[in-house]
Amino acid sequence: MSRLSTLATSVWIALIVVSWCASVARSADSDARTSPGTESSPGAEPEAEPETGPVLPWNRPSADDVQPPTPRLSSAREMLELFSIDASQIRQLEDGVPLSGGEEETLFKILYRLPFFGLDKLAAWCRSDVDWAELADHPADSRLEVYRVQGRVTQVQRLEVPPETASRLEFSSYFQVRLQLTDAPYAVLVCCRTVPQAWESAVSLDEPASCFGLFLKTGGAEDGRPELVFAAGRVAWLPQRAEAALGITPDLVYLASLGMDAGLFDVVRSTNRRSITADDRESFYQLLAALGRAEPADVFGRADPSPDLTPMLTQPETQHGRIVSLLGTAKRVQRIAVDEPDIRQRFGIDHYYQIDVFVSLDNTEIRFEQKDGKEGAVFRHNYPVTCCVLELPAGLPARDDIAVPVRFAGAYFKLWAYKSEYVATFDDRQRQVSPLFIATRPRVVKFDNSASQLLGWIGGIAFVVLILMAGFYTWYPRSSDRRIEQQVLRPRLELGSAKSLNEFDFLTQDKPDFSGLADRDGGPRSDTAERSPDG
Repeated sequence: MSRLSTLATSVWIALIVVSWCASVARSADSDARTSPGTESSPGAEPEAEPETGPVLPWNRPSADDVQPPTPRLSSAREMLELFSIDASQIRQLEDGVPLSGGEEETLFKILYRLPFFGLDKLAAWCRSDVDWAELADHPADSRLEVYRVQGRVTQVQRLEVPPETASRLEFSSYFQVRLQLTDAPYAVLVCCRTVPQAWESAVSLDEPASCFGLFLKTGGAEDGRPELVFAAGRVAWLPQRAEAALGITPDLVYLASLGMDAGLFDVVRSTNRRSITADDRESFYQLLAALGRAEPADVFGRADPSPDLTPMLTQPETQHGRIVSLLGTAKRVQRIAVDEPDIRQRFGIDHYYQIDVFVSLDNTEIRFEQKDGKEGAVFRHNYPVTCCVLELPAGLPARDDIAVPVRFAGAYFKLWAYKSEYVATFDDRQRQVSPLFIATRPRVVKFDNSASQLLGWIGGIAFVVLILMAGFYTWYPRSSDRRIEQQVLRPRLELGSAKSLNEFDFLTQDKPDFSGLADRDGGPRSDTAERSPDG
């Protein structure tokens, strides 16, 4: 029974060890998936892990967003009439001559109202059957029609609005942009309120651009052809070559090839370290749509695979449009419904996903400074960033409380600020700032843990062998002792028990003998004590 008990104990211990090894292997795989610092060495979680960021604010419905329905308009002319710019004012525009002072009042009113049109309406009203020669010969027939104007900008001039008009219409200057049409030998003059900042200081220009232009009139003739005059809200910049003097990088050229207006980053640059604002809306959706058109493999191939996070936090003005690739742990994915009709119509976007990711800081430590010298928030190991995409990969669910290792590639949008409970514990007035990226479809990272799993199994098997050997060497000596006892010692004792003690010449008696007690007594002996009472 003892032998069976020992073997059973050893087998039971071995089974426990095998189960432990399997759990260790699974744990190693889980750790690699949930805490990636690099693709080969997972990073540790921060001591005080910051919470994920909020949903981008323009997606929050509120009572103020509800507006009464407006009548459906079929043309820009109807929109202008709605704004009290009627036919009597439009008749002040004279064809065949340059813009004059008498026409400026009508021009200024149109430039004031154009931002209220909405790009979705301008896109819907845009004429696709343009014949530039017909337009130049019969301008009155096409006045106030919307056209897609594309060409190369050659000159930009800033003009001041008269003070009394500026105070009434709330803008103090406008721009006259001259460009040459791409598909026709006509010069174009576009009057608009916004141009890319780099154009204002450029000595010479030859930049590709486009706009939705509202045709106003024909101007003075150049080379026998009249100049075509348009009004627009802004002129989009679509650079085709990198040019450091204008702040154009290869990444911005690539984004422009996908349809992104590089000039919109001027607006975003002014909103860094602030929450998402209405001014960011157009650039956000343009960039989201542009990267949605791109091939994911192309974006990953162009992206910087190991960017430094520091300038993205300290110098965001230099990072807009930079294409990078980052590895991190996705903690939350939310599906954001897009309810704005203009975004749905122009870009075909009815939803996107906001992913909150913790990226590794390696050995970098980020501290939030306090003006009063008190201790601020400290981030070690990981830092939160936000990534917005149109499409999720398999293995990345849209839900909270996840821990999925991902690598995303996309463009740096801005450094945005939001309320954070962790940062607020140091200063309730301070906001968490995090980089916001717009990316192509991310990739779920699967780490190769075959080596660690193999080592785990080898270690487990070796431990089982040791347990079995220990059990064997514990059981074998006991078995040998029993065999020696049975074969040697027990027969000798049985042979010896065949004789009585008297036969071995031992003195025996039936009652105890106390005669030796006197010898153990330490007292003196006397002769009388040795004598009998009889004398």
